[in-house]
Amino acid sequence: MQLSKLFRKRCLRISASKVPTGFIPIKEITNAVVFVDGCMDDCESVLKDIDAFFSVKGIKYKAFALNLAGNGYSGELAQKLYPHDLNWFGRIKTSRKTPKIKYDEDLFISLLESPECFAALQAAVSSNARFKLGRFRDSTFDVVISGGEGAQQAAFKTISNLLTKVSR
Repeated sequence: MQLSKLFRKRCLRISASKVPTGFIPIKEITNAVVFVDGCMDDCESVLKDIDAFFSVKGIKYKAFALNLAGNGYSGELAQKLYPHDLNWFGRIKTSRKTPKIKYDEDLFISLLESPECFAALQAAVSSNARFKLGRFRDSTFDVVISGGEGAQQAAFKTISNLLTKVSR
């Protein structure tokens, strides 16, 4: 087993949130964190959809665009995370120069479709959000949205429809 995989497993085990998760109605959501793939072509449009959805619902959100190829999204709707923002085994650094990830969020959404992105997986595992949605099968997420490859915008549209329908 590679040394980085050992450190990743240990990091996930140590940083795992103890907060119970599950479906919560949208009226109980006040803060959200969203991870998108900044290297995908639809990044700009999905970030506009995210901004419009959360603005209408009155939910504060923080979006992060992972640009792990070094290029990609360059707009202002999301905090950008580059390879230099990650440590040697893929976790987001905790320095003053790196954007803060934890925001006491009630909702965590990962639109990245690959479990290979350790930064997003670690952020999801350590998040204290009460409702977690993602695009790949993992015990971390309460709901997994599957669909066409590379379709962040379609996945967010499905998530936004689901969130508006979940109510008590």
